[in-house]
Amino acid sequence: MKDNVFKKEDLVDMLHEKTGFYKMHMREVADALEEIILECFQAATFEHDSELQLAPGVVLVGKRKAASEAVDPRTRETIISPEKVIPGAIFKQSIRQKLYKKSNYYQKKNKKG
Repeated sequence: MKDNVFKKEDLVDMLHEKTGFYKMHMREVADALEEIILECFQAATFEHDSELQLAPGVVLVGKRKAASEAVDPRTRETIISPEKVIPGAIFKQSIRQKLYKKSNYYQKKNKKG
């Protein structure tokens, strides 16, 4: 069992603890956030990716991929892979710096002249 997997109910609990708002309202916020993310991904076109800046330094990206030919590895048949949206995330340098600062990932070396 994985101890560090956060599910929707865990998110609701954390939002409740941080804000003091009712859990019922935080559940509605989590549901609305899920809908917004899906709408953002579905807005992706072949020419332009869609981006949702979820928080400072956290960007969710949707890339639309056209239908293409592929080979079924079991039967070696050529099949058509349907058009799809590939979701992804980008974490900016500001998030990485905060993460590494807390864990002391990078240690600065003292240079003596």
